[in-house]
Amino acid sequence: MVAFAINTKYVDLPELKQKRYLNKGDTGHFSIESELQHLPIGKNKHFLFIRPEKDELIFTNDGVITTSATIIKLPTPTDYITKARLNNSPPPKDRYRHTFNYKIEKPLEKNNYLNDLKYSLKVVYNFYKPESHFSQQFREINSEDYKTIVNGWIYTARTAFGKIVNALPKQNRLEFMLQAMENFGTIDFVKVPLLEGIDFLNDYVNRRIISRGKLLVATDKLIANNLKTYLDPTQVGFFDEISGNEKNIHTQALIFQRLLSLQNKTSLKDYLSQSIQSVPEIETHFDTMFKKETWPIDLRI
Repeated sequence: MVAFAINTKYVDLPELKQKRYLNKGDTGHFSIESELQHLPIGKNKHFLFIRPEKDELIFTNDGVITTSATIIKLPTPTDYITKARLNNSPPPKDRYRHTFNYKIEKPLEKNNYLNDLKYSLKVVYNFYKPESHFSQQFREINSEDYKTIVNGWIYTARTAFGKIVNALPKQNRLEFMLQAMENFGTIDFVKVPLLEGIDFLNDYVNRRIISRGKLLVATDKLIANNLKTYLDPTQVGFFDEISGNEKNIHTQALIFQRLLSLQNKTSLKDYLSQSIQSVPEIETHFDTMFKKETWPIDLRI
């Protein structure tokens, strides 16, 4: 079953501006303007309303189209026609307003932020700007992604891997990929089980990131205990030539102190194993769904 995501940033929906979600059974209509005389959205098709909330996108409702579209050809503004003639350009294309009646099936309240779902959706591959995949009035989504959104399912293993690896600096992501290629003997990670990738990523983070974090924490303590008369710990840092940003040792050390305290409580592998065992059928569903997909590493930034 094909469904559609309707972005209310571009499609006016006054009812949703006054509340967080629409209620089950609510009815209404929305309109989409397009150069296309016929849109793939039709009667009995399912849709998902998605709207901006601060810097994120949130899926608010699952609904169904209850009638065929009412289509009206829009008048072309006179100044558009005049401008085309003066420039010897082709006349402006016709535009149509498609109005659809709908009924809400249910509100979406579980794991409904796009940032929470981005590693669980096949439609998303830009993990730094997942909203770019929905930056239009509507877009088609496949049945698997539709079920994922409606049920608020999270692909635990892929989400954990993606959030950790894409939080690393770009040079570390590149280094990790090169080491993984050598370790697994392939440049294509499609056939490498994700849990094996997580084990290797965990090892890489411990070797290359945590060890540096321990050094930062120790350096911060050294400055605070022995040199604070001469140096303000909050003013000591280094300059990153790649990003052009100054890095404050004290601030970085605080981050690593929190990270190291979490590391001592539980291992990533144990935590993921417990999470996966609690919903094995969902994880199996995602393993099958993404079996032809490589690891979710984004090298754009």
